[in-house]
Amino acid sequence: MVKQRKKRVNRFTILLIALIVFMCAVIAAVAAILPALQRQRANDFRPAKPEIGIIENDSEPEKTSENELVFSRNENGRYELEKKVQITSTKNSEYIKVMLLPQWYDSDGRLCGGLGDISDFGKAAGPDAETQTQTYFSSSNPSFDILTLHLPDDWDKYWQYDNSTGFYHYKKPLSKGEVTQPLILSVSVSKEVYEQTADYELHLDVITESIQTNADAGTIRDFGRPQA
Repeated sequence: MVKQRKKRVNRFTILLIALIVFMCAVIAAVAAILPALQRQRANDFRPAKPEIGIIENDSEPEKTSENELVFSRNENGRYELEKKVQITSTKNSEYIKVMLLPQWYDSDGRLCGGLGDISDFGKAAGPDAETQTQTYFSSSNPSFDILTLHLPDDWDKYWQYDNSTGFYHYKKPLSKGEVTQPLILSVSVSKEVYEQTADYELHLDVITESIQTNADAGTIRDFGRPQA
């Protein structure tokens, strides 16, 4: 009986030692390859920085916001102001898209929402091919014309409008230093709107988005552009 007990003890000891040796080998192997795994899994991605600028009325992008635009009455009895909008790429080759967002602000610089139909901007209708204009109507009164954008006669040669998003897409990549063809030339409002907004200021924000042309995926290259 004593001899059998010794054999059992020896066998257990051998198995325990073997397990310890195996675990030490695993730990050593993991310790050896962990730095390499960490190097391989390091985040080497760097965010792309869009380098695009907005040019209004031929001003340099950094001076665009300093322009003071004034309405004057045109031959059709509407009140119109010049606002030629172009986009430039200052560093990268980019696909770009542009949204034009109008809002009224009071004299204290606060966004105004209390002018009834005048401040009730709904989604703009698509550009009119006959008049080369795009009009914003009141969402609660679809017959009320709040604001009209005047586009160049050949705007659709260079730009494509997406009815589902409200973005204008430039049809070709914009190279470094290149400037787009104008998107709009001026903005006009009716006499009624002009007279009721004497104490307010119109802001037409130009919202631009871009993606570098070296993106790999075809869907990214299209940058959400609607299919022709």
